[in-house]
Amino acid sequence: MNKKLMSLLTAGAIVVSLSGCANNTANSKEKTKTTVATASEINISEMFTDSDKEVGYDEENSTKIELNKTKATSNSDDVSIDGTTVTIKNEGTYILSGELENGKIVVDSEKTDKLQIVLNGVNISCEGSAPIYVKQADKVFVTLASDTTNTLTSTGEYETSDDNIDAAIFSKDDLTLNGTGTLAVKSETGHGIVSKDDLVVTSGTYNINSASQGLSANDSIRIADGKFDITSGKDGLHSENTDDAKLGYIYVADGEFNITAGYDGLDASSAIQADGGTFDVTTGGGSAKAVSKRGGAPQGGEMPSGERPEMPSGGGEKPTGEPPTDMQNGEKPTGNSSTEKSTNSMKGLKAETNLVLNGGTYNIDSCDDSIHSNKVVTVTNGTYSIKSGDDAVHAKEATKITNGTMNITKSYEGIEGLDIEIKGGKITVVADDDGINAAGGNDDSGTVEPFENRGGMNEATNGSITISGGNIDINASGDGIDANGNLTVTGGTTYVSGAENNGNSTLDYSGEANITGGTFVAVGMSGMSQNFGENSTQGVIMINKDNTQDKGTKISLKDSSGEELVSYISKKSFNSVLVSCKEIEKDGSYTMSIGDENSAVRMSSLVYSEGTKSRTMK
Repeated sequence: MNKKLMSLLTAGAIVVSLSGCANNTANSKEKTKTTVATASEINISEMFTDSDKEVGYDEENSTKIELNKTKATSNSDDVSIDGTTVTIKNEGTYILSGELENGKIVVDSEKTDKLQIVLNGVNISCEGSAPIYVKQADKVFVTLASDTTNTLTSTGEYETSDDNIDAAIFSKDDLTLNGTGTLAVKSETGHGIVSKDDLVVTSGTYNINSASQGLSANDSIRIADGKFDITSGKDGLHSENTDDAKLGYIYVADGEFNITAGYDGLDASSAIQADGGTFDVTTGGGSAKAVSKRGGAPQGGEMPSGERPEMPSGGGEKPTGEPPTDMQNGEKPTGNSSTEKSTNSMKGLKAETNLVLNGGTYNIDSCDDSIHSNKVVTVTNGTYSIKSGDDAVHAKEATKITNGTMNITKSYEGIEGLDIEIKGGKITVVADDDGINAAGGNDDSGTVEPFENRGGMNEATNGSITISGGNIDINASGDGIDANGNLTVTGGTTYVSGAENNGNSTLDYSGEANITGGTFVAVGMSGMSQNFGENSTQGVIMINKDNTQDKGTKISLKDSSGEELVSYISKKSFNSVLVSCKEIEKDGSYTMSIGDENSAVRMSSLVYSEGTKSRTMK
């Protein structure tokens, strides 16, 4: 076994300049602040300016614009009106109220100007363009007035022009949304809200229904708080910068998110970091859309060795959140045959670089991976309820879990990464294939690749799994823990219920597997069984039976005094049991009870095997 060559890469710093306006007035000077982000973590010390969070305004010194269906009025020279097109030309605060039919508000000011637009109960519709269009400014703040409901509707196909407008709110410059009111956005053929620079939301309630992305930005999406109900034909939140790999990130400090997306829930071309918030995310029609046309294998049940159910793509009408016709090129998702797969990603949270979850509550039902990074996934806290049509957690490089509660009730593979570190937390995994798999691989294409085509690109011989803490319960129809390299257990409590066939094992590794601490119980079939290696410093007992035991059989390990050290009730039929705990010592005597059958064990060494020969490796 060659030593693992891969090392984790730290991406360059992302430098983002933030600017805004001083409290209560949009034309006051505001100092420029700098935020630095890396691919492993986003520095949030100055992510939001005071002006981003300021929802107040001086009504007496603001410019008022009255909308009256087919016309608009204003007494300010800073506002020009041409039919139902209202153009704001100078720095200041503007208060809009009323209804405008097939009209739009255009901001066309100096490049250094900062403006505040207050929506005080407006209803604006526009055919073929954006009801609010920021053509030029330094930064625009859209504030939702207290106790108001505001509606922006974009209808029809967008007009072809050099401006490339394709959203109900479209800004070429920095855009901040805040306030205590409500904004309803509908875009029949395009995005909901777009900023070609930074998109910041610090407060407010947003109901967005769009054929394409819900919220979209080039440089970053930054959310301090707010309530979001997003139904999108493509991604719910999408941040992408094709010119600068340091940009295109998403940061969430808090907020409530109810996202039903045809493609990804959150998608960033660089990093994603969430420090809090409540997320209810359904993508691609949900994990049910990934069920085999043959019915697949039942969760936690038997899947014959080598058999993989195929995964058709989810179809549906836009914008219900199921995969739509591609609005840009007219292509539809493919993948309904055993030789095709969709090129559309339908993941819950997806980051091109690193994905950092420091807290929050997540309820994810995804057709594709639920939590996905093409570099590193880091989970330090939070509560996760996951149903995935593919991997629940997938990282190309490393998956690191330090704390939190993760309940994976449906997945193809539960937790995947080239190197997996579990230091704490409460983790429950139900998987149609491997429970924890050290494989990695890019896997950033669509979810609906047939199962029989999977695995090849993800096979690895230099992977590693390290468990040093936590409470882990795995119910897998493939390998329980598949290291594809080295497996090290130094602590924690781990229970593994493996496959009911001899083509998989509770432990599968190609390098070394050693246990030095913790409690470890693995129950499965003996055909491919592996014990821990001889370099283990904690005692381990494996007993393989000739006859298969029934589901619900009690397994008990007692010491010579009759004290019960380990007790476990099998979740499936089995004939192989592996137990390790700190009380097992060399030269000690123990009794392993499997149902009504007792086996006396004398530990002449720290690694004991009985029955059908297991694959014990160094």
